[in-house]
Amino acid sequence: MADMHLEPSPPFGLPVPGWHGAAARAPGVVGSAAHVSLNLLQPAREGGDAGLAQIAQDVGLAVPRTGCVAIAGDRRLAWSGRGTWLLVTPEDAGIAQRLRAASGGGVSITDQSDGRVLLRIGGPAARRVLQKGAAIDLDPRAFATGRTASTSIAHVGVQILQITDAPDYELVTARSSAAHLWHWLVNASGEFGLRIEAPTR
Repeated sequence: MADMHLEPSPPFGLPVPGWHGAAARAPGVVGSAAHVSLNLLQPAREGGDAGLAQIAQDVGLAVPRTGCVAIAGDRRLAWSGRGTWLLVTPEDAGIAQRLRAASGGGVSITDQSDGRVLLRIGGPAARRVLQKGAAIDLDPRAFATGRTASTSIAHVGVQILQITDAPDYELVTARSSAAHLWHWLVNASGEFGLRIEAPTR
């Protein structure tokens, strides 16, 4: 019998880590998937604001206003629509339970870690590449560090967060859409050179 060696598929449909597109001394775009915990927070109309504030305090963040994201190290709290916030933290299987306890029951916690993924995109050409497919204006005068929006990129629904002025972005999308988004990114970055790195935490 022939010796069969099976290789695992790249995580989330991510192309094999390495260089893609134009040869250059440095890549114009750098991308990676991230192993994180994603939880949607929806405070109750009565008494929920206090619970949300307590959760934010416990993770070292402030509750951001509409269209904004609070950033502290490897944690983010992003406005994600009316009455909804997205909390991004290092991978932690027990965090949803602790968040419920911290809120005193005033905040609905929905673990999205199995259904969504977070992709990190950076590099000097990152804005130009994302703007090829984004349905919003990413010019720094309209969308700068600390801003977030739910939009579409290449017809894929995403929540985009700008993390630094470099610029560095984080894209949260459905797990079922991640492979399509990655392959679009490979093609859109071709003229600048893209380095895909191993998944991060």
